[in-house]
Amino acid sequence: MPSKKQPGMLVIIVLAVAGFMTFGSLVTGMIITGAFRGGELDKARGAGYGYGEGCFLGDRYFTDTSIADSPEVVLGELKTAFPNSADKETYIRQVLEKGRELGLNPALPLAIWNGEQSFNSPEKAFGYGFKDSGTVDGAHNWEYQLEGVYRSLGKTVSITSPYDKPDGTNRFTRLFYNYTTAMREAYLKAGNRWVEGTEVEGYGRPVDSRMSVLKRLVPQQIECVAGRNTPAIAAQGAYAPPIKGLKKDMIKPHHDNQVAVDLAVVTGTEVFALVSGTITGISRDSNTYGFDRAGLNPQQRCGVGFAIEGEDGRRYNYCHMLELDSNIREGFKVQVGSFVGLSDNTGRSSGAHLHLGASGGGITAEEFRELLKSLADD
Repeated sequence: MPSKKQPGMLVIIVLAVAGFMTFGSLVTGMIITGAFRGGELDKARGAGYGYGEGCFLGDRYFTDTSIADSPEVVLGELKTAFPNSADKETYIRQVLEKGRELGLNPALPLAIWNGEQSFNSPEKAFGYGFKDSGTVDGAHNWEYQLEGVYRSLGKTVSITSPYDKPDGTNRFTRLFYNYTTAMREAYLKAGNRWVEGTEVEGYGRPVDSRMSVLKRLVPQQIECVAGRNTPAIAAQGAYAPPIKGLKKDMIKPHHDNQVAVDLAVVTGTEVFALVSGTITGISRDSNTYGFDRAGLNPQQRCGVGFAIEGEDGRRYNYCHMLELDSNIREGFKVQVGSFVGLSDNTGRSSGAHLHLGASGGGITAEEFRELLKSLADD
């Protein structure tokens, strides 16, 4: 008779198969999520916690009370742009006086009022005490609302819970991320950025309604940042390599004798800001000439690219790219070393490469090449 399999052996076989299947699932999951890509999971190119990009009221202006010195101007500006504020003069004056008294910027509560109630319903103007879980007793009261909104501003400035999160973010982000669900959802939906035009289901465009007041009352206090606010590639002083793995032998005289270089890189290579500065021109059309306003060669078919007015007094242009970071916008500031897009072969180009040019400040072609070589790996 054939020998019978022993129960113990059967258990071992079952356990072995189950273990193999579990390990296979784990490996598959790790590959899918990117755990085998150099040890660290790939990160989104957009801003994450600790960034707070897009447009926002600069940190140093949270304690600026200068608009309280010109109440008539404030009232006039609000009445012109926001008709619902016309009969709220008494309340608006109180917002201004309270801000002066506490040393906190009155423009922020006014922005919140427009965002929460479109300058209607003073008894719940700032939405303070109105939570997803229910309304706090006594919240339907102007005095309660005014005290509450300034209490939140004070906690933001002093980095007091709950306005101490997300870690490392600016004051604007810590305030609005915690103050209202609508703004938090808009921030997350836009890739952890403050981007006007972001639609949030059930809330419309919460960033727009608040930012419109700030832009009306304190436009000079608005700051805009593009690309990663924390450098994605290490800077060397005021400059950073435009690509990772830049080699000196890649930096050669340009074939048209321009103050520029053509770096031979494969399509999809990550590109970074050479210098901190302000974006002065953008081309997202693969066939456009572009950049005329930036003073660059209008006959050069740049393709997808952009121009930066550097803090060093020079102008730099990037061309023939595949795509730009979604937060690269004209007028935005970009930080040296931040991610700006991916390389390609768009525009007037015979092969995949990154065109990087410079002008202004008397820089010569040789000086530009020497600058890049100083940033290259040996």
